[in-house]
Amino acid sequence: MASVQPMSYSLKKLITISGYSQRQLAKQTNIPYSTINDFVRGAKNKKLSNYFKLLSYLGIDIEKEISQNIISISSKKSPSLKNQHSEDIHQLLQGLDPLHCKEILTTIVNLHKLQKNTKYREPIERIEQHFLKGGK
Repeated sequence: MASVQPMSYSLKKLITISGYSQRQLAKQTNIPYSTINDFVRGAKNKKLSNYFKLLSYLGIDIEKEISQNIISISSKKSPSLKNQHSEDIHQLLQGLDPLHCKEILTTIVNLHKLQKNTKYREPIERIEQHFLKGGK
């Protein structure tokens, strides 16, 4: 198993790469300098909301990273879970009223179109045809 660096090390490295000083970050994010410094030193019992706010300012979407890692890890441990994820998503969408379901699917389709990734062209076209233009 690969060794995992402490969060404080990763944060310190990220701050260095960003070119900001801890004081500049404190001013830009309205997080006290002492709190940022505590994070960098690895102090415990700090508000995670400030940590996440700081990461967000530095361009890290922690919720996205966590969800991608969960899916990646669970799919590696059990490939059948990948199908379970699809079924779970399907059930969640079915539990929504049609308007909200359509809004979510429209957002997904639009995000993929913005990325101009042709890998998902066929599923996007099926979703558009079935859910957004005529079907459900």
